[in-house]
Amino acid sequence: MECPASNVSELTLVCIELAAKLEEIAATEEKEACIVEHIAQYSREKVHMVDFDSGLEWFNVTRPLTVGGDLHGRITVLDFFTYCCINCMHILPDLEALEALHPPSDGEVLVIGVHSAKFENERLSENILAAINRYGIHHPVVNDPQAKMWMGLGVTCWPTLVILGPCGEPLFVLVGEGHRDRLQLYVNTAIKHFSGSG
Repeated sequence: MECPASNVSELTLVCIELAAKLEEIAATEEKEACIVEHIAQYSREKVHMVDFDSGLEWFNVTRPLTVGGDLHGRITVLDFFTYCCINCMHILPDLEALEALHPPSDGEVLVIGVHSAKFENERLSENILAAINRYGIHHPVVNDPQAKMWMGLGVTCWPTLVILGPCGEPLFVLVGEGHRDRLQLYVNTAIKHFSGSG
């Protein structure tokens, strides 16, 4: 079934159910098998990520990134955040830990911050840049001042992580904070699955 755009509302609910199911499983191999089954289902759906609007301001990169180009072939973690949200700041160490396990230079995993402002002052690029510097954010960040990608995907709260497969298909959604282990498990399992070693 080919879908033109990807609203992640249903996927968010499915991922909440998946997380509950994984809590009941003790063995890592069984957890990975459950995750692979989920990946197989959602990579078949052919629901692809909408691309970033042109003309948006990017930080920590030399040029704008695209879903079809720069993200292709990688597991990508989109972090929908706003710098005035304390919960968004709380997950930065989780993202740093993921990047330590899978350095961007390896080409397997890419973390992108999608700054989706709640208040007017949060839309200003100079304020976002100051926050990036203050919190030591080194991964690419895009300022989506009108939150078009947020709305297009049906994201509903900060922070939200959307994990994409290598063809840009949304596979997982994590809402809120406290998901470090699950984030790493999902990403590691996806890498194994798509590299053919899982």
